[in-house]
Amino acid sequence: MSISLNLFFNLSLLVAISVISAFITDKTRNRKLLYPVLQGLLFGATAMIGIHFPVVLSPGVIFDGRSVVLSICGLFFGPVSGAIAAAMAIIMRIALGGGGTMMGILVILSSVSIGVFFYYRWGKNQTKLNFLKLYMMGILVHVVMIGLMLTLPWEVAMNSLRKFSLPVLTLYPLATLIIGKILEDNFDRIRAHKELVLQKERAELSNSLKDIFIATISHEIRTPLNAILGFASIIEDEASDRFTEDEKVYFQRINQSGLRLTRTVDEILNYSRLLVKDLKLKLISIDIPLLTEKLIREGKFNHPNHPALVVFDNSAGAFTMDLDEFCLRTTLSQLLDNAFKYTESGTITVKIFHDKYGRICISISDMGIGISEEFMNKIFEPYSQEATGYTRRYEGIGLGLSIVKRLCEIMKAEISVESQKGIGSCFTVTFHA
Repeated sequence: MSISLNLFFNLSLLVAISVISAFITDKTRNRKLLYPVLQGLLFGATAMIGIHFPVVLSPGVIFDGRSVVLSICGLFFGPVSGAIAAAMAIIMRIALGGGGTMMGILVILSSVSIGVFFYYRWGKNQTKLNFLKLYMMGILVHVVMIGLMLTLPWEVAMNSLRKFSLPVLTLYPLATLIIGKILEDNFDRIRAHKELVLQKERAELSNSLKDIFIATISHEIRTPLNAILGFASIIEDEASDRFTEDEKVYFQRINQSGLRLTRTVDEILNYSRLLVKDLKLKLISIDIPLLTEKLIREGKFNHPNHPALVVFDNSAGAFTMDLDEFCLRTTLSQLLDNAFKYTESGTITVKIFHDKYGRICISISDMGIGISEEFMNKIFEPYSQEATGYTRRYEGIGLGLSIVKRLCEIMKAEISVESQKGIGSCFTVTFHA
C-alpha cells in the first residue's frame, strides 16, 4: 500500500468514526469520566487499525496515519482520551515489533503531546479552531515526526527521509485539517443544539413565571383594592349624613383612584398576556351595532360629568360578525375611554359604515387635544405618551393603544389614525373578514 492510499484509508476511517465520536459527545459529554474514556477507546482503536494496515518501508519500519488520529484525539478530547488512545497504539506497535518500534512509540507520544498542548491552548477554552490553526498543528506534528526518523538506523533514516518527507509534510497536515474541521463542525452542531434546548427551557420557565406573576398580581392588588372600594362605599352609604360636602368629595377621590388603579392593573395584565400569546380566542356571533351602543352608554356612565356630546351614526344597518368578544369590547372601550379622556368639550362621534371596498369600519373621532405629527409614528408603541413626567395632565401608563393594536391584529383587523394637534383625532378599525 502506498503512503497516499494509506492516508486515504486512514482519512476515510476517521470520517466514519467522527460520526460515532459525535454520538458519544452528544450522549455522554456531561459525564466527566465516561466521556473521555469512550473517546480515547474509539481513537485508540482507530490508530490500532491504521497500524495494522501500514506502508512498509522495510521489515519493522512502517508508516501509517496514527499521527493524525492521535493528535486530533489529544486536541479535541484532552489528556485522558489521549493517554488511553496512545497506550492502545503503543501496545499495537510493540506487538508488531521491528527496528522502527522506538520511532513508532516516540511518534505516538509526540503526536498526543502536541494535541494535548493545543487542547489547553485552544480546545479547553472553546476557542474557534479555524483552518490555519488546524493546519499549523498538522505541520508541527509531522515536522516532529520527520525529525524522529533520525532515530532509525542511518541508512534506513536517509531512505525514509527521501521517500516520505514530502508526502508527510503535504498530505498529513491536510488530513489533520480535514478531519479537524469535521469534528469542529460536529461540536458546533452539538453546541447549537444544546443552546436551543437551553433557550426552550428558559422560555418554558418564563411562561411559568408569567403565569405565577399574573396570578399573584391579580390576587395581591385586586383583592385588597376591591376591599378598599367596597368598604369605602359602605361607609359612604351608612354614614353619609355625618359628612360635610367637602368630606364627601374624599369618597369620590377614593373611588376614582381605585378605578384608575384597576385600569392600570388590567392594562399591565392584558399586555403581559398578549406578549406571551396567552389569549385564547372564542369566536361568537356579535351584534356589532348593539354592542357599540352598549359601550357608549357604559362610557357615559363612567364619565358622568363629562361635558362632551356623544353621537352614534350607524349607516351599515343591523348585522352580526363572528369575533372574540373580549378583543372587540376591549378595543372599542379603550378607544372610547381615550376620546373621553382627551376631549374637554365638543363632540365625540362613533360611526359604523362600509368603506369603498365594502368592509365594515368603526370609527371613533373626538374634538380633543389631538396628536402631533412627530409623535404619530410612536403612538402604538408600549409605554409611549406624548406628555411625560409628573407634570403631565392626563393619567395612564401608555399601554392602551399598544393593546388595541395587538388585539386588532389578533382579530385580523386594521387600525388607522388621523389627527391634528389641537383639533382632534379619529381612530378607525377596519375588519377584513
